[in-house]
Amino acid sequence: MTGLHRSRLARRLLLTKSAFMIGWLSILVALLGAGQVVDVLPRPQLFDDAQLVTPAPPVPAELVKTLAELPAGKGSEPPLMLTYHEISPIENTEYTLTPHQFAEQMRMLFEAGYRTIRTADLVAWMRGAPLPPKSVFISFDDGTAGVWRYADPILAQYGFTGCAFIISSYPGRGPRYMSWRQIERLGRTGRWDIESHTRSGHRYVPVSDNGARDPFLTSRLWVEAEGRKETIAEYRDRVTADLQGSIADLQAHGLPSPQLFSFPFSAAAAPDDREVTEYLTGLTNRLFAASMLDDGTGGVTSPEELARQQLRRLSVLRDHDAARFVAEVVKSSALPAGGVYPFTARGGWAPSSGDGTLRVDKGAVRLTIPARAWKHVAYQPDRTLFWRDYSVSATVTGLDPAGGTAAGISVWTGSPRQVIVSVSSRWVRVKSGSKILHDGRLPTVGDRHRVSVSVSRGRVSVSVDGVAIVHDRAVRSGNGGFGLFGSTERNRAAIRFVNGRIGPAR
Repeated sequence: MTGLHRSRLARRLLLTKSAFMIGWLSILVALLGAGQVVDVLPRPQLFDDAQLVTPAPPVPAELVKTLAELPAGKGSEPPLMLTYHEISPIENTEYTLTPHQFAEQMRMLFEAGYRTIRTADLVAWMRGAPLPPKSVFISFDDGTAGVWRYADPILAQYGFTGCAFIISSYPGRGPRYMSWRQIERLGRTGRWDIESHTRSGHRYVPVSDNGARDPFLTSRLWVEAEGRKETIAEYRDRVTADLQGSIADLQAHGLPSPQLFSFPFSAAAAPDDREVTEYLTGLTNRLFAASMLDDGTGGVTSPEELARQQLRRLSVLRDHDAARFVAEVVKSSALPAGGVYPFTARGGWAPSSGDGTLRVDKGAVRLTIPARAWKHVAYQPDRTLFWRDYSVSATVTGLDPAGGTAAGISVWTGSPRQVIVSVSSRWVRVKSGSKILHDGRLPTVGDRHRVSVSVSRGRVSVSVDGVAIVHDRAVRSGNGGFGLFGSTERNRAAIRFVNGRIGPAR
């Protein structure tokens, strides 16, 4: 090649390089001018580390009002807990929200008065410390790239914090997942906690010779070479190594030892293998302060789940538009005990057992019961799981004057220590668990009776038609909300509960 040719080639290469850099700079300037880029690294090959700001969208005022009017609680109830997976304008799966959708949800929470809590707050609450009013724990599973690129800037706009559960063998596994560099930078923002979502256990494994597959953590895998399932000892070694490995991976990147664990697929128990379930529960409880479960249709952690160190989150999905998101948040928000709530609230009652139909209108809760049957319904059963001290009263009508029907109120419903007050036209019985507190005739006979029950600090008071039947009686304290029931020995019955009142203990 002649010197002239070399000179021309050098000039072409220089022009090409200059054009390439000018093109990149033009893109960056355009994005900056649109308010889109907040953290762009100088070298083009690291452009994937850019964070993109999503402008705050307008939000429906009526939905914000619904959230703002939710009872704030007293600090002892489970907080609102949300799970997200990926935030992306491109990917279209049920677990992927658009940046606009996520920004809308965060703005609604912010304007309704919610404030985020951290892992340390959650662990302290589990140990008895109160939480601030309107607390929300915002978490992301899997460690996807959208957490860094879109979610973090959106949370930062509102002073919100987040928690990222990382599959520790995934960072850098293609563009869908964050790199360790990005995860480490999240940890240094002071806005994020980085927790465990297994090392490589976010998958299904073979469990039989016919190709069936089940979750990694809750299954004994099939050992193909030997034609058998792994032993319990082999299972223990495998899952222990995975969870301990996830902890070691986070520590190796300068991150604190995780305190929380998220079960992949929300699989925390093996339905047909008690040894596996007991070991997995014990293992996660030894390694972590709490483990996360998910519910795509709303839910509140129950006392039994809390005792197992397992906390329930609402999994937010792509089809959760603004209205559905608010509806699911309402269902996933605990009601504080002792509040004054509408007895005939729309959607407040749910059938729990027995035969017959439930109808609720502005004036009454109506139970229609077939002959020789019974029916029980519960008030906000998923939101009253932690109730202990409260009162409820209602007038029961439609009782058979001949004594063939009975109806009444149960409190601490769902607990083995629930208190049941049952009246017929002339008789009343009060039970606490298997213990009978009162069984006798009523002062007045009729087809209607006013029943009032109050529970407070393990003491029960019951009155019928204004007469004290049980007064401040000590019992073994339970927890849970209340229900209504009716039964009939012979004919079909139509029981109505009117003038209902819910409020603080008396």
